[in-house]
Amino acid sequence: MELSVQIDEGRGHGQGPGVEPVRREILLEPARGDSEDPVGAHLVARLGDDGRYQIDARSLPALITDLQSADVMLVRESAVGPVLGRVSLDGLRQALAFAQGSRTNARPLPNFAPRPFTRLERGDTKRATALHRQHCNDELGGGPRVEMFRLSPDRQLWTMPCRPSGSNQKVLAMTGAGNGRLSTLVLSSIVDHDGIGPDFSNLLVQPELGTIEDYHKTRGTGDCGIRRRWAWNGGRFVLVSEVFMPVCFGAGHSQWLRVHMSGPHSAAGVRRSAC
Repeated sequence: MELSVQIDEGRGHGQGPGVEPVRREILLEPARGDSEDPVGAHLVARLGDDGRYQIDARSLPALITDLQSADVMLVRESAVGPVLGRVSLDGLRQALAFAQGSRTNARPLPNFAPRPFTRLERGDTKRATALHRQHCNDELGGGPRVEMFRLSPDRQLWTMPCRPSGSNQKVLAMTGAGNGRLSTLVLSSIVDHDGIGPDFSNLLVQPELGTIEDYHKTRGTGDCGIRRRWAWNGGRFVLVSEVFMPVCFGAGHSQWLRVHMSGPHSAAGVRRSAC
């Protein structure tokens, strides 16, 4: 485990007159309020090959304890040097409190192999008209594109654009049976106990991996919200991963809270960057 910090402003590359050279080390010091009163000891962060300042994993437990009683993180060039920056910890403290309150005892992870499915030709828009009007509350307007996938010989997955919603594009998902009947698709979730669907956020279908993914963004930058992935096991879609970030403070997806994760033999899927 490792903590890293990226400093983007005021950092030169040591070339040309008046350009400040890159600092190989900085000090991170938790502090209270608008003062520079430290909370705990400062830590040394060293510049890595990726341009981020890294703290040794052995220092993290003490740092996290100090951060919970601090308001800002001071970035210094040395122990007695000037403050280069002040990083607010409001969002981080809320996220840490949420994670601590959501901890549970370890339990075995579900383990299964997803089954790939196949993409079909464009579906018949008329068959989905009634469900689209019911759940999307919008006229088809010339017929949005319907995507079809064969899950099994007598079952298909249907998707079609539904409506924009804030930072999310809603997609209506349905399943088709051999008798031609369409039903709305609602899938399991840990965070949302009533399930997700039939309108999914920024839906990603990966038939070659046997997975579908819902990515609900709380704000446009995509640094907070919920991401879920389900895999087709031959009979139904099973939740294999769910990550959650309730506080918008610029966290990358690798830092989101892991609510659920499947065993190692499930499909890893193709990771999407924030959009």
